[in-house]
Amino acid sequence: MATFKGIVTSVSQIQSGTSRSGKQWQRVNVVLTYDNSKPEYPKSVLFSVMNDNIGKFNLQEGCEYETEVDFKVNEYQGKHYMSASCWKATPMQRVPAQPVQQQQTPDTPPADDLPF
Repeated sequence: MATFKGIVTSVSQIQSGTSRSGKQWQRVNVVLTYDNSKPEYPKSVLFSVMNDNIGKFNLQEGCEYETEVDFKVNEYQGKHYMSASCWKATPMQRVPAQPVQQQQTPDTPPADDLPF
């Protein structure tokens, strides 16, 4: 398992099918850029999101997330194949550039002018 924090740069169309056992499945492939310190060589990871997690995570391009990804390697006919699957994605809240100051309306007494 690995944790990546970055910006989603690509979300594929939903792919669907039926497994050998007859179960329906859905998958989207997502690219998350986690290191853009050298824009000409960004570091990214490609992972899949499966079934109910597609709607649960609702990953959007351009938004920042912290993800937890499992990697799996399979051997088939002497060749090895790797897959990555995201099982947790948490959206990161962005801090506003400037704090919002509330203005008091004329009908509201100042906070330090309490009646008691």
